[in-house]
Amino acid sequence: MVNTILKESFPLSMTGTAVSAVNMFPFLGGAAFQTGMGYVLDILSRTHVIEECYSLAFKLCLLGATTAFICSLLTEETFQAGEGGPELLAKGPLEAIASKSNTRA
Repeated sequence: MVNTILKESFPLSMTGTAVSAVNMFPFLGGAAFQTGMGYVLDILSRTHVIEECYSLAFKLCLLGATTAFICSLLTEETFQAGEGGPELLAKGPLEAIASKSNTRA
């Protein structure tokens, strides 16, 4: 979904740069989240039973996934009506592809 929003939000000449910049964040987020989760498990395991620690860790993962889902619901539509608009959406997927390829030729 992020790549689609980027493609529709930036000029075609800048799309590659925007996508490559945004592609860095899942890797950085994954590295930071795993490291942070390790610290949480390490600190909590000193005072709690390990099952409780892992239960909290999975609850934090669920919280992160829920937050990401809610953020995806709050994104604005970026599809421009002048670029095919409702007439392409009313057609089936194969008809929409065929009509777009006919207009390019």
